[in-house]
Amino acid sequence: MVNVIILGKGFVGNHIFNFFKKYYNLHTVIVNRKEVDYFNEIALKKFLRELHCYPENDIVFVNCSGYTGRPNVDACELNKEICVEYNTKLPVFLSNFCQKYKHYLINVSSGCIYSGYEKEYTEEDIPNFGMYSDVSSFYSKTKHLAELLYTKTHSTFLRIRMPFCSYSSERSIINKIINYDNLVSFKNSLTSLDDLTVFINKFIVNEFYKTKPDIYNVVNPGGIDAKEIVQLLSQHNIINKNWKFVDIENLHLKANRSNCVLSSEKIADLGLDLPPIHETLLTSIEKLSHEAAF
Repeated sequence: MVNVIILGKGFVGNHIFNFFKKYYNLHTVIVNRKEVDYFNEIALKKFLRELHCYPENDIVFVNCSGYTGRPNVDACELNKEICVEYNTKLPVFLSNFCQKYKHYLINVSSGCIYSGYEKEYTEEDIPNFGMYSDVSSFYSKTKHLAELLYTKTHSTFLRIRMPFCSYSSERSIINKIINYDNLVSFKNSLTSLDDLTVFINKFIVNEFYKTKPDIYNVVNPGGIDAKEIVQLLSQHNIINKNWKFVDIENLHLKANRSNCVLSSEKIADLGLDLPPIHETLLTSIEKLSHEAAF
């Protein structure tokens, strides 16, 4: 029996947990740092014993406890200590913990460690918007550093980008676009949380966390920009009358942003590729349009 333990009750963690409980027959629990100290080896072992997770059973941690900053990654430039703690130290600690006790880690991370449109970036490409860049955000540096330090044999890192869902959430890129008056438009990879959750379930059921631990770009194939998303929203009568497209310099951002398209060929080779971005985004917007909030 596989025991799935989701760490973090934020946007991504709660979505995965609710989806798992509704659709999948896996023993799944979710906790946050107030309930279990993720950094405390003794506390984690005690927690596992209380769940009756025995050594002969598989234990898979799904870490969704990263720090992205509020209202956005600019906050990471001001709160560097907590950014390092959750984006670098925690996944590395969990990776070492799983290695030591023969458990497994699926770390939900970020693909915002590349920038530019020279190509669709694969997992084999050295990040050009991370530790080796003079212009990358502090957030991106912490995400890249975790990839450089984690132990490989019992850990998998999933790079997602600009996650969205089919309901109202301030953390969804759809809602961010709806609520921002001033928009910039760059083509980017996005990740549907519904599709991410399907991916994680299949990754666990097929035991790829055991046989193929690695780094994966988990994005919906293709790229899309804000102007295209605004068009789709407008077609479904979701409109912000104050929308205006501006140059990025006019936003006075504290941190540079990653704008890029990632390759999804590696997960396609596993038979776990996600639906195309335009298809799944349209489905989400159609569902969102039925909410009374708009």
